[in-house]
Amino acid sequence: MITQQEVYFFRAFGFLKFKNVFQKSELVSLKTWFDSNYEKFFKCSMKQILMNSILKYKGHIIPSFADNDERIFSLLYEKKLFDLATALLGPTMQYWGSDGSLFSHHTPWHRDVATIAKRCKFNLYLNSGSANSGAFRIIPGSHKITDNYSNMLGHAVAWPEPDPLGGLNESGLLPETRSPKHSILANLFRKHSLPDIPHHIIEFSEGDLLVFDDRAIHCVYAPIIPKPRRLITLLFTEYYDRQPTTSSNTFNFSMESINDEVIQLKQWECDHYSVPTYPSNFINVLQTKGKLNYIRKLAHLKPRSDGKQEEKGAHNPQSSDFKIFLRKNYRDPKTDL
Repeated sequence: MITQQEVYFFRAFGFLKFKNVFQKSELVSLKTWFDSNYEKFFKCSMKQILMNSILKYKGHIIPSFADNDERIFSLLYEKKLFDLATALLGPTMQYWGSDGSLFSHHTPWHRDVATIAKRCKFNLYLNSGSANSGAFRIIPGSHKITDNYSNMLGHAVAWPEPDPLGGLNESGLLPETRSPKHSILANLFRKHSLPDIPHHIIEFSEGDLLVFDDRAIHCVYAPIIPKPRRLITLLFTEYYDRQPTTSSNTFNFSMESINDEVIQLKQWECDHYSVPTYPSNFINVLQTKGKLNYIRKLAHLKPRSDGKQEEKGAHNPQSSDFKIFLRKNYRDPKTDL
């Protein structure tokens, strides 16, 4: 499914796209299953959910989405996605989990996380996205979290704080640039044309798979007309069984400290969404496949306290402690000037 050249491309630039991973019949089943689970989870019709997404600029997320359905997970597993993650992250990689997301508008320039360990996020698209209607945008190479270039970009965005502008000038380190909040149509009526941040646009069709390191800075520009995007994601993380021979050594990161960081971040996520790392029935499925090695390092993690029911299934503001954790791998930007 992947060549060595593609592995090198991913390591250098932080993304790969695979077309037509799912057949039309599989897509029909996945869409039906997606909508049915959304209606059950949010206890309202899909029509209402879509209207909320479009009219209220509301994003939705359901954690452990594919892990709760043996039939759907088996379909994803049969596509050899775990083999692909192993090729990119190594034989000791760990499966982080899955979610089901629905968006209709923009997302600001941001990272998902900031860890030393490399990561893979698999975006399985159930809707298409063109440059003007929800395409994925990424700054190649920005996933190299200990690199000066990546750090300067990281300090220029508001993330993980709420985005006041959605561009890459929140900290005043860069000149004013176009914000993902402003659609192409809206930008035409601005008094002064603003430049785009240099980035790569990844358009996709139904059934395509985008693999990217979610430490990279990425976004979605506001579409001219709001368009719902159904998305199933699988996440994987690097995990070490020996001292790494990567650039991390330059910064004196030990195997133990990198692995501890992975576990700490996953614990934060369990607490944030008030769900265990993996549902019990999912663990049983992997056991029957003889693949418990994919989850062995994270399977023991559970929420440390019960979350509020209304918080489940929403993109909630991160706690101040979590923001500190997400930022701690950045160095002082003054040293990069």
